[in-house]
Amino acid sequence: MEYPKISNCEQSSETIDDVEKNNTINYVDSQTIEMVSRIPERIYISNSETGNSVFVNKHFKKGELIYKGKYNLIEDKEFSIKMNLIKNHDQTKKETFILEKNVHAVSIGNNKRKLFFFDSFMNHSCDPNTFTFYYINEHYDVFAARDINSDEELTCDYLNFEYDLRDKNILKCECKSNNCLERIVGFKFLTNDQKKSRLNIITKDVFNSWVEEYKYKDGDTVESVFVDNLKLPVGIVITNSDSLVATKSFYSGDILFEGESKNINEKTIVIAVTENGRKWMDHEINSDLSRNYHELTSFIKHSDDANVLIKLTSNYLYQVIAIKNINENEELLSKNN
Repeated sequence: MEYPKISNCEQSSETIDDVEKNNTINYVDSQTIEMVSRIPERIYISNSETGNSVFVNKHFKKGELIYKGKYNLIEDKEFSIKMNLIKNHDQTKKETFILEKNVHAVSIGNNKRKLFFFDSFMNHSCDPNTFTFYYINEHYDVFAARDINSDEELTCDYLNFEYDLRDKNILKCECKSNNCLERIVGFKFLTNDQKKSRLNIITKDVFNSWVEEYKYKDGDTVESVFVDNLKLPVGIVITNSDSLVATKSFYSGDILFEGESKNINEKTIVIAVTENGRKWMDHEINSDLSRNYHELTSFIKHSDDANVLIKLTSNYLYQVIAIKNINENEELLSKNN
């Protein structure tokens, strides 16, 4: 599924302060947690085929903000968890639920879990109608991934939040969507194509867990993940269409930047992290089944009307040199090899 861009989504008057005030947690003792969650007026909790579920009582357009939420980090140990749900901010309309740590809290590794509030009851779907944008201080926004009707259940994709969720014991998915994966055990167990399609949707916790387990080491001959946090040189940006563009003028003969190629095995997945998100990089395979990763030059398109030359200065070091004057906002292009 291709989710709407955050920048195009409708905004809400609800603030982070409102979310903090409406969702509180209290550690009664070392083994007991009590929570209070005031449900937004546009949300209600009701039963579905799978038990308590989250519904909306109004229509939402694709890309519209449904609600702002928060979570709390808790230790991954046994707790007695009680949540008091207050409906429509009316203290007299209160209902109490008992939560199960493994079912209602998300494991993020390092003996930690994310404990959510009223949306702990949101169910999984392989074709979800919501997507989530996380930001700092344990807060997030939940948006409509498509048009949602009034009284429709809200769903999310658990695989975007949990690396390994076998402890939730979801033996068979019952979302009934056309693209149902049937077996929901975590991002860890997806195929590479499935991981690639979710690369910019998964949480930072899931991404870090994946990278940590399959971290690339020099000389690896098994499947691994190499992450390159790309630092852009002055005067160069990567566009949303994965091209390099000059943000200032360069003269013919100028060295735009220098870099280093990396020789890795064919099973290594290379993820370039840029200001526009994570990029799954595809590279040519050599005769010895190794692959060459060329850092920033991977984003330079080929053209007969080239304006830069990629010059090797040693086996793995290179320079990108302007072979004609380059104007501001002009795309960098090199000749076909």
